[in-house]
Amino acid sequence: MLRRQLISCFLIVTLSCLSVHWTASQCAPRWDGQGSTPHIREIFIGKCWYYQTRIKVSTSCPKNCTDLWEKFASAFIYKSPCNVTQSNYNDYISAVTDTENIPKDKALLWSGVYPFVYHYSQRGRRLTAMADTFMGYMTNEIGNWCGQEAPPGINYQQCPAWGSCGPRSGVDMVYWEAASKRFAEMASGVVHVMLNGSRVPSYRNTSMFRYVEVPNLREAQVTLLRVLVVHNTGTGQRETCDTGSLIELQNEIKQRGIKFECIDDPQYLTHLLCVDNPGSRECQFAADNILQITNGGSTCGANSQYNYFVLFGYMFIYYIKWPAL
Repeated sequence: MLRRQLISCFLIVTLSCLSVHWTASQCAPRWDGQGSTPHIREIFIGKCWYYQTRIKVSTSCPKNCTDLWEKFASAFIYKSPCNVTQSNYNDYISAVTDTENIPKDKALLWSGVYPFVYHYSQRGRRLTAMADTFMGYMTNEIGNWCGQEAPPGINYQQCPAWGSCGPRSGVDMVYWEAASKRFAEMASGVVHVMLNGSRVPSYRNTSMFRYVEVPNLREAQVTLLRVLVVHNTGTGQRETCDTGSLIELQNEIKQRGIKFECIDDPQYLTHLLCVDNPGSRECQFAADNILQITNGGSTCGANSQYNYFVLFGYMFIYYIKWPAL
């Protein structure tokens, strides 16, 4: 009799534990993206010190990288990823940008041209894009991050994929919105923007450039928006400065009292694109133009092989003049 009672108690306890475990596993969110990057804390702090000691050496006291990590992490640890808001990142954004400024006439916004835009900006040597700043560098290409309510507060198994929390929500999306807002507020003088004219629309409603950065440009300090429209080599033009959504952009900017300028396929950007696609029609045209310049306007006797030689010679000089950092 006693044995039966003991067996019954054991079964009840076992089934209860299994039931609790099953219920918890069913209720726990199952995200569809990769978990937080392993060793994200160490990576973040390492990038922080590298930027301050190798990329942009500060003449003042460097920022405490451990302190910056604590401010960044406090925005999302022990929180559900879809419940994090822009305001959660306010302390970190303020701390990382309080001594930073973007040189006048150097801000570079973009949409649909990653990673090409950073090949051009050259870590701020030519222009300054988001990831060229201290704020952007530390979180650019750091991978995923998200929290969970249970210890250790960071979910290394799974995070929501981009956009899966809904429109304009999610631990990473709201961060980049907050960072983009701050970057736009810091821009002054001539502000550049690089857009992809091979996609339609180029100025799309879902881009942070349109719904975050443009509204946060400050009329009192921005004198001109210069749009650089690039087209993928070999695909042709789909939108140009005087067509489609770029007309909408022009109207919005002018209504804000900011001057507007738009350039289709600036030659210096075409040359950079041709490094990867030297045989395309656009690059052959670029080679012919370079040859005309080097021959004083004459192309007599030129052949395609010589054109390519001149083109790559030009690109070699281009990179010697503006070396990567």
